[in-house]
Amino acid sequence: MVLLLDIDRTGPPYRFTDADAFLFLEIVSKNHGMSRKELSRYLGLGEGSVRTLIEKLKEFNLICVKQTGITIRPQGSEILRSLGIRTTKISVGGYVMGDHQFGAVISDSSERVFNGIDQRNIVIKTGGEGCTTWINREGRIIMLPDWDVDTHEPSLSETIREKAQMGEGDVLIVAGGTTERVAMVSAITAALDLI
Repeated sequence: MVLLLDIDRTGPPYRFTDADAFLFLEIVSKNHGMSRKELSRYLGLGEGSVRTLIEKLKEFNLICVKQTGITIRPQGSEILRSLGIRTTKISVGGYVMGDHQFGAVISDSSERVFNGIDQRNIVIKTGGEGCTTWINREGRIIMLPDWDVDTHEPSLSETIREKAQMGEGDVLIVAGGTTERVAMVSAITAALDLI
């Protein structure tokens, strides 16, 4: 799914993805008045790429840039709300490969996933080491395709419930990567594919 990038554009390719744009909007929505430097550090992108991303988001009227920092505009907040994706810093240990782990919760999307293989393939294609997908079905945390985490691994279930705050029908994708940036971008890319 392409949210912001114009595939017909000319010039050098962007060094950021739609996942970066999502992460940018989400962090700015939570931390009003962020600087370019702070955003660069959070996203793991160079300041030049962040500058280009800012210009693109300004062009779509999603953010406001002032001397006091960058804030999200109502249109940006509406995009975040309509996507139904939120992030969570979560570690599930050996259930996901990679030195760094990052999660994305997708609201009311469990009917769009089958066994988690598609999500794993997207994560690997994005540069991640792998992922595991869970759903909330009838109040139970299920690791796809059909492993009841509440029954078999109650401590993992407790961690997922605490960190992900999943509602009925929600999906949790936890991606792993060699860096925090890879894990973040991989998880969000897989989440965007579900909407």
